[in-house]
Amino acid sequence: MADGPESALQKGLIAALKADAGVASQVGARVHDTPPQRVTFPYVRLGKFDGAPWDTDATVGDELIFTIEAHCRPDRRGTVHARRLKEAIKGVLHRGEERVSVTGFVLVELIFLTSTTEELSDGKSQVARLAFRARLDV
Repeated sequence: MADGPESALQKGLIAALKADAGVASQVGARVHDTPPQRVTFPYVRLGKFDGAPWDTDATVGDELIFTIEAHCRPDRRGTVHARRLKEAIKGVLHRGEERVSVTGFVLVELIFLTSTTEELSDGKSQVARLAFRARLDV
């Protein structure tokens, strides 16, 4: 069975982020859909995916709004590391239609929407969340 648009996009996003030298220099290959129980920091995690139809008179497609999370535990650097990782991710994905391969679909548009950076309640970790919109044609 072929992947649906969310799974196909997810695979393409993970591959593109792992392949990018700027992201890899900060997290290595630690780009996860679901992180392992004993995850090593820093790492990138795919967050929430919301989908809706994106059809025109001539095409059938999907619009996906999704988040990417950058998790860090810096030593006395505040949120600087999370922000640097956030910028690296944004650099790969914003207008990244050429860099993200989505098998079985045409990635028409990939746009950065917004982001936040915050310290988590454990007092040690920061997370940067980036939101994107992807439009795919079948």
